[in-house]
Amino acid sequence: MNLRNSAFHPLKRMFRGIRNRWSAYRNRKADFGAYRRWLKHHPGSKFKQFYVDTIKGYLVGEGGPHSTLGPHPIWQKQGGEILQQLIELGLRPGDVVVDYGCGTLREGIHLIRFLEADRYIGLDIDERVLDAGRRLVGQDLLVEKKPCLAVINPEIIAQAAAARPAWIVSSYVLSQMPPEDLDEYFDNLVKLMGGGGKAALQLRLAWRTMQYSRTGWYHNRRQVARRLAKRGLEVLQTKTRQLTSKPYKVRGVDVRLIVGRKSGVGGRRPGQQCHRDQTRV
Repeated sequence: MNLRNSAFHPLKRMFRGIRNRWSAYRNRKADFGAYRRWLKHHPGSKFKQFYVDTIKGYLVGEGGPHSTLGPHPIWQKQGGEILQQLIELGLRPGDVVVDYGCGTLREGIHLIRFLEADRYIGLDIDERVLDAGRRLVGQDLLVEKKPCLAVINPEIIAQAAAARPAWIVSSYVLSQMPPEDLDEYFDNLVKLMGGGGKAALQLRLAWRTMQYSRTGWYHNRRQVARRLAKRGLEVLQTKTRQLTSKPYKVRGVDVRLIVGRKSGVGGRRPGQQCHRDQTRV
């Protein structure tokens, strides 16, 4: 009897593995198709609106900690590392910094504390995201540092560019964008860099464009390089690490890029104050 049971053990493991892989495939297909199903009920809407719908619970602390959003302070180390890297590259308290896709200010709070008043400009896609960031920063720091927080639109991009930022920071924004939205992102980036500033980008790349979660994307590294070159930008510094994104074990590379204009002109320029009619603190 024991011999018979032992003979069936490999078969049980094999069928269990097949069942688990099939279940993972079905879950992955359902997750990756969530945006298309959402569009049926919201015709004409964009992915950014779908993204906000998927995270609105995290903005108020529901659903447990999120890797980059909400009030739970689990991004302390990441934000500190990025600030330290910018300081090593020449960031000064008097510089203007644009945080493009600032989210709930988990990274931004480090920059706000370091920079002088009226030197931080945080931009994101929805006022609810910015409100969550205001709650995280707290009223005392908002009053002291007077950060400009605004929803991304052509007018505010022009105003932020007019402040001639020394740095544009954008962490994992590209990784939450479908391929069809990339050109808008890079067009805004090059406008913000028009005064000679540099950009620090954190993103996820792979050998081809791949979705790795309901709202997450690895982008084709060659296509990203072509988009940068097309706009007169070049990569000045790269830091990479291999990763496997959960829950579907899609492999790619986590990349931190320092980007500048091909002309080589860039650096620190004290900025003008962001026009404050577009936001509330």
